[in-house]
Amino acid sequence: MLSWQSPFDRYPATIKRNGLSLQKDRQTKVTRLGDVTKCIIHKFLVFVKQIFEREYAVERVIAYIDGFNLYFGLKSKGWRRYYWLNIQLLVQNLLKPTQRLLLTKYFTTRITAPPDKQRRQSTFIEALETLNDFQIFYGKYQLNLRHCPYCGFQDEVPKEKMTDVNIATEILKDAYQDKFDVALLISADSDLVPPIKTVKELFSKKRIAIAFPPDRWSADLTNSADKSFVISRARIARSLFPEEVKKEDGYILRCPSSWK
Repeated sequence: MLSWQSPFDRYPATIKRNGLSLQKDRQTKVTRLGDVTKCIIHKFLVFVKQIFEREYAVERVIAYIDGFNLYFGLKSKGWRRYYWLNIQLLVQNLLKPTQRLLLTKYFTTRITAPPDKQRRQSTFIEALETLNDFQIFYGKYQLNLRHCPYCGFQDEVPKEKMTDVNIATEILKDAYQDKFDVALLISADSDLVPPIKTVKELFSKKRIAIAFPPDRWSADLTNSADKSFVISRARIARSLFPEEVKKEDGYILRCPSSWK
């Protein structure tokens, strides 16, 4: 009786060798395809990372605040209730999510009279001194002679000096030392246009943003900066100190009653 034999029984070596060869070919093709896929995915991820870093890179910010310019802006609007202002919190409320505040520099001058205003300013400055990464720079008052052309009366009027010079010096110094990517200036003083233009000319990658105090604006500053806007009442309202501020020595500073 004849017995049936499968091709594998008749030609086992040939079939197995060919089968192994086909299997190896398939594995090689799969391996090559996998390598190509990995390469494509890697290049895509690199591309996405570059876009992300370019669009969402964290920018270093230093803020420069013209204290009297901000104060008189609030005063002209009648916003006495916002005098107890946490300057650093205000700056943080003005930043984008992709920006990080490194330092806040506040420029002011201590008044000498009348006594009640002097006390309120001193209390406010002491509250500012409790903030971290916050520096205060002082100018001075210069007495200017005032003459009445009608009656001939003369007196001396104090005028705040050096704030614009101090701000200009700090912005130029920080730009030279590469301490910021964005300088945020809160002021409407057009005397600051020259230092802004100098920073833009010497350090083209640095950006200058102007935040105008309420009821303040300057066309010259707007034209010289990369960006400008007026600080809204809502952002100011969200940036007040608590009614009581505790100093390191435990002393409690309280918002002046006339500012409430």
